[in-house]
Amino acid sequence: MQNKKKTIKRLRKVPCFILCLLLICGCAVLFNILSSESASASEEYSAQAAVSVIVDQGDSLWGLIKEYNPNYNGDMRKMVREVKELNGLGSVAIYPGDIIVIPIKA
Repeated sequence: MQNKKKTIKRLRKVPCFILCLLLICGCAVLFNILSSESASASEEYSAQAAVSVIVDQGDSLWGLIKEYNPNYNGDMRKMVREVKELNGLGSVAIYPGDIIVIPIKA
């Protein structure tokens, strides 16, 4: 009789285990979808023309952007934000030897 009770208790745990497993799989699929969307956003940058620049002493992010985009008439602050985001920079501080990717705007 006790073996039947133990078996019934074990059987009650099976749906809970399956539900947890489905929840974990659902989270993994959601994470995969979200990460592929961010990869698509970074692919937009790679589709544009861009130049990689090795920072020299005295260079500034603003100056490099203007140097490689002399005909850009848009908001330079927006361009600086874009370059910071593209390069994973927390601020506009750059140092000699850094490699910065600068998109070329027409």
